[in-house]
Amino acid sequence: LINNYLGNYGKSLDQYNLDKLSNGPNCSNPYFLLALLEELRIIGHYKLLDNTIDHYLQANDLVSLFVRIFDRLEMDYEGPRPHIVRDAFCLLYASRRGLTISELLDNLGEDDNPLPNAYWSPLHLVCDQTLVNQGGYLNLHHNFIKTAIEEKYLIEYPINKYHIKLAEYFSQRKTENSRRYLEETPWHLMIAEDWDSLYELLREPYSLYEMWMNSSTDVMKYWESIERHSIYDKRTAYQGIIEHPEIHLDSAMKISFILRDSGCMEEYEKLLRSMLDSPGLPKDKRALCYIGLSGSMKNKGNVPESIKYLDLATEIAIEEDNHRLMASCILSKMNQAIAIGQLDVALPILLKLNKMTTVQEYPSLKVQILSNISEIYSIKGDYHQASQYVEKAIEITNLNNLTDLKQYLLLSRANILQKTGEESRAYDVLDRIYKYAKEVNDQEFMARALLRMGQSKSSAGRYEEAERLLIDALTIALDNGYHLLSIPIIMGIANILCIQQKYRDAIDLYQRALVVAEVSDFRNSGLIHTNLGIAYGHLKEWGKSISELKKALDIHLKLGHFDDLMFNYEQLIIVLNSAGKEDEALFYMIQRDHEIAKETLRKKK
Repeated sequence: LINNYLGNYGKSLDQYNLDKLSNGPNCSNPYFLLALLEELRIIGHYKLLDNTIDHYLQANDLVSLFVRIFDRLEMDYEGPRPHIVRDAFCLLYASRRGLTISELLDNLGEDDNPLPNAYWSPLHLVCDQTLVNQGGYLNLHHNFIKTAIEEKYLIEYPINKYHIKLAEYFSQRKTENSRRYLEETPWHLMIAEDWDSLYELLREPYSLYEMWMNSSTDVMKYWESIERHSIYDKRTAYQGIIEHPEIHLDSAMKISFILRDSGCMEEYEKLLRSMLDSPGLPKDKRALCYIGLSGSMKNKGNVPESIKYLDLATEIAIEEDNHRLMASCILSKMNQAIAIGQLDVALPILLKLNKMTTVQEYPSLKVQILSNISEIYSIKGDYHQASQYVEKAIEITNLNNLTDLKQYLLLSRANILQKTGEESRAYDVLDRIYKYAKEVNDQEFMARALLRMGQSKSSAGRYEEAERLLIDALTIALDNGYHLLSIPIIMGIANILCIQQKYRDAIDLYQRALVVAEVSDFRNSGLIHTNLGIAYGHLKEWGKSISELKKALDIHLKLGHFDDLMFNYEQLIIVLNSAGKEDEALFYMIQRDHEIAKETLRKKK
């Protein structure tokens, strides 16, 4: 193998050196051996061969080998441009996803003049083992090369210098290449912790709009970093747009998503209402505002207001003969019906809507309809039908490249597998979702997959593994500003603490989740109050337990979700009896039986 490689370049080794390499402690690693052979290939003097082999074989691992290779590159190529090796590799290390040759030469040059290619090409030609060209972007070949750069250069030389340099470089060229500017500049500002500049960039409506269209995940991560490390916050940043959205209506809609996903529900609703007051708001965006307000009202438990806004959106859909919008309104109404357990109302309408909607015209809408039908069958316990509909939806996502929707459907597939007792297959599906999300840097789905994996381990009684997965999920959710997603994750960790009888710790976590849930997720806030009541009951703090369970009961009565309501009644009755309040317990038993009778009558109708 060694002589075959060197033979391609008209070189070979004598038996002594061949044995030395063959028996080298790290030469069984193909990366180590290949990098070493590449170094031997370019040696010009045979007399240097023995010492060179000995020098590189003294390297303990790949990292120390490449530190030695950097030393050699500096000796050979530090000519007219001092520190070219250090600066080139540190710039590539600092880059987000690599740099084009012209971008690298611009940053290696001086006084706005790029480095002449004649200085760079000789170095570039001998870096086959360290650099890779991916779609026109030059990047470091392996993570161990990054570690070698850290050991060689970054202990004494600050990497922030390169992040700031790259941020300034792309900022100066934003009119020439706005895509690279908005992809690179905010990321480098975040890494360099230049919160003032990053805040000003995110405040600018046109830039924000393009950044959101490129990657909403990035925008949420930038805001999370700013708010964690500085005095700035998104409420203040977007106050002008909230009050006067007509300044930039396209950006206003994206800002509403940021506020909603961050749990800033008061500002979210205010912005939507301000947009509705804007005379130039197109009808399709007006309908989207109504749908947004409907969702917000539903989360607050205000079903009549929620339906009112959906009706207003539906009127626009009918007036504009917008079939997609009309179907979206129907889907939203059916989601409400599913949420409060009215499955027999939702299912026939969704089945009819499914027949009316073609894949060719509305593939993503078709997928959502099939997903909702699958969810109803799953709730009803008909997992065969649920599986059939979710698999049809997955097939459509494959044919139409609907990657994001496919990830949600794979979560549904895993849920069905878990319900049918196929925990191992379900966990494999979740693991694939996580690995794919990690590969494409989709932080939201990494957190969602870890959440479900944690829940799976918890159901299997493997609480230490479950807690570790849920903590990883929570870290990702909080680091990226997914506050709504953090609610079920925190609840999952707290539930494990309750199982372990660590009720005080669980109560602290439930209260932390409640802060977010009370303003953005009404149903989960009810479930948290229920869990708090149960935890206080275990501690025999009856007053607090009864208070929390009654708060939960008020929420569940308003939302009308029958299963949540029944569970809450049972827990409240148990606690009241345990606290010696039998008469009050009897009152709630009668109230519970009344709700059961109402539900029975509703089903008959």
